Amino acid sequence: MGHIEVVTDHLQGAAKIPAAHIDGDRRDLRLDACRGLALWFIFLDHIPGNVLAWLTLRNYGFSDTAEVFVLVSGYTCMLAYGGALREQGWSTTVTRALRRFARWREATPEPRSMSWSA
Repeated sequence: MGHIEVVTDHLQGAAKIPAAHIDGDRRDLRLDACRGLALWFIFLDHIPGNVLAWLTLRNYGFSDTAEVFVLVSGYTCMLAYGGALREQGWSTTVTRALRRFARWREATPEPRSMSWSA
């Protein structure tokens, strides 16, 4: 039988580049960039007659960029809470997620009333 060699270093030193961490923060900025790009594509899709809308995924696939945004957000949540779920169980993970939601809710202003009457 012949010998098969797997080439894994197409770019020299590429494997040594970290996942863009800042000051010990475990956040992967590549995921934030993907979510940001998805939000821009969603924005472009909602502008009627926009010439840049041909760039978005809704023209080339079965779905639009909203699904990409949800997928990347779910993956980010898995990275954030997956370790806690394995090590501490469901109750601690759900408590942490609810506590984070409560902090977000406190910081988010109430939406104004959408009354259409004059």
